[in-house]
Amino acid sequence: MGPEIKVHDMAEAQRLLREGLAEQNLRPRDLAKLKKGDARKVAIAERIRRTTALPLAWIAEQLSMGSPSNISQACRRYLNP
Repeated sequence: MGPEIKVHDMAEAQRLLREGLAEQNLRPRDLAKLKKGDARKVAIAERIRRTTALPLAWIAEQLSMGSPSNISQACRRYLNP
C-alpha cells in the first residue's frame, strides 16, 4: 500500500469515526466508559473496517475496544447475529 493510500485511509477512517460518533450520539470521551463490545462502538468499527485498510489496532484504540482480535470477533457477531 502506497503512502498516498495510507493517508487517504487515515483521513477516511477519521471521517467515519466522527460520523459514526455523531450518528450514535456519542462523544469521544464517552467511549472509554462503554463496554468494549457496545453495539454502537461495534457498528462504527465495522464500518471503518469494511471501508478502509487501517489496522484493527487503530480501530480498537480509537474506540476503546481492547485488543484487535476483539474487533474481529465483535464485527463477525454484528454481521451474523
